[in-house]
Amino acid sequence: MGDIPLVDLAYQQFVPLFATVELTLRCNLRCKHCYNFDRDVPLTPDQVAKELSPPQILALIDDLAAEGGLEISFSGGEALVHPHLEDFVRHARAKDFAVRVKSNGMLLGDRAQRLSDAGVYAVDVSVYGASAATHEALTGRPGSFELTLAGVRAAVAAKLRVSLSFCITRGNTHEIARMVELAQELGVQYTLDPQLTARYDGTTSSLDHRVDEATLEALYRGPLRQHLGGPACKPDRDMACSCAQAVVGVSATGEVYPCIGAPLPSGNLRDASFREIWRGSPVLNKIRGLTMEDYPTCGTCADRPFCRRSNGVVFVNTGEYTGLDAWTCMEAKVLHTIHDEGGVAPDAAGGRLGKY
Repeated sequence: MGDIPLVDLAYQQFVPLFATVELTLRCNLRCKHCYNFDRDVPLTPDQVAKELSPPQILALIDDLAAEGGLEISFSGGEALVHPHLEDFVRHARAKDFAVRVKSNGMLLGDRAQRLSDAGVYAVDVSVYGASAATHEALTGRPGSFELTLAGVRAAVAAKLRVSLSFCITRGNTHEIARMVELAQELGVQYTLDPQLTARYDGTTSSLDHRVDEATLEALYRGPLRQHLGGPACKPDRDMACSCAQAVVGVSATGEVYPCIGAPLPSGNLRDASFREIWRGSPVLNKIRGLTMEDYPTCGTCADRPFCRRSNGVVFVNTGEYTGLDAWTCMEAKVLHTIHDEGGVAPDAAGGRLGKY
């Protein structure tokens, strides 16, 4: 057992090493592609009242620690809107967690040093373009681009590890090369991802911003080519991911999910403890028991080694955790074609393709 890598051992024994805790649904932006809900529909006081209380979040941190957790990512909404964020960070650090914060960066300018002092080691900042016009066309907030960049600079000055999460949309494809340059100029890491999902509230207009096949192929042959390596996975890969094994998500209202990107309700913290849900949820245990036979179409697919499938994306877009998402299948076909033509190169820019 001593020779088994930690993450592999966690997968086998279902240890929630990596938890994402959504602190609030509130946000200071109105992003058109927001996966959580349509931001043009304001939150009601009742929705805000259903968010977990500070004592409940502190108890959750204790329970995650008791189950063997190693890293907590606090997110939202906008995590920095929550008035007790630093309290949660300090409590998590007292439990020996590594702590990340996912943010739009707008409030980091005044908070970066405080977060660092509290114990945050990294921040992931969402950026949607290389210019104010492009970024703010998606965020719906004039001035948000410069505030975000100011926040990134403050985080770097506070010695936080910063990664820019570049979400690729129809509206920013012309700026991708400049977006990469922006990350390099700021001296930070970055991820790029063209996958978008429908919303957790069931609305789908967020998908209007997803790039089409011709655009995606042009990107992978052009500005994203340097980020394409070999096949994404082994030819005999199964389709299981880290959901419900080494990863877990908790919503602002206490719903436990297999992953924050896979909003499959598995139990609520108001009805049971995290330990009871994590160990006994029929939903989580069903996911842990999935085999390749549960993905029958994937098993015979020639594009499988090139597939960047996220079960959470598939679930949100189709309602079927083991189903097929047409866009994901299209992307795998594009990557397969380019690979067979020899059109890939090792990543030379310090970034990677990944889920936003």
